[in-house]
Amino acid sequence: MIYFNKNEVALSYSYKKSSTLDRITLSSSWKLESWGWVEGAKDWQLGVFFPKDLCDTYNICSAYGSCIINMIDQSCACMDETRFVPRNKKRWEMVDWSDGCVRRTPLDCEIGTEKFIKYSNVKLPDIHDSWFNKSMNMQECEAQCLDNCTCMAYAEANTSLGGRGCLLWFGELINIRVYPEGKGGRDIFVRLASSELGNGSYLPILQ
Repeated sequence: MIYFNKNEVALSYSYKKSSTLDRITLSSSWKLESWGWVEGAKDWQLGVFFPKDLCDTYNICSAYGSCIINMIDQSCACMDETRFVPRNKKRWEMVDWSDGCVRRTPLDCEIGTEKFIKYSNVKLPDIHDSWFNKSMNMQECEAQCLDNCTCMAYAEANTSLGGRGCLLWFGELINIRVYPEGKGGRDIFVRLASSELGNGSYLPILQ
């Protein structure tokens, strides 16, 4: 279950069988492991562990970079290779993703023509510089973000709230990964210059 308050977002879980004996360890290298006691073997068995792959590494692709895993590769790409470009192309090509990506066309909030484009099947960015409201619907969420020049993206805060719950991000978006279709990814709406949207690529919440 996920809990929200003004200061944190927390996840809790419980076992169906109260007799289950479990221990969780976190190493100095940020390796998280969950072990379960197997009575028959009289030993601990490793269950859930993180990181499981490259994309579980925190902020591996830096700003506006997405970590992607397919059958033959684990690597980073800019969120949208049409609208975002590597901040340092030479380093990026050498598989040094530490500089991340930037918008191809810089934002100019004063003009007032910026819009949002939807990116689907993603793990939502780090929420260190974020804000949320449980009662807003998505139309109100979009308007709230658009009205603040430091707001870079918005998303539904929790899909279990039935279309309500607004989550806003301020500053660069980091720690993003792309999931295969149907594997639990979310939608996020990212702020872009209107000239980058073109050909109806802006996907509004309400038609």
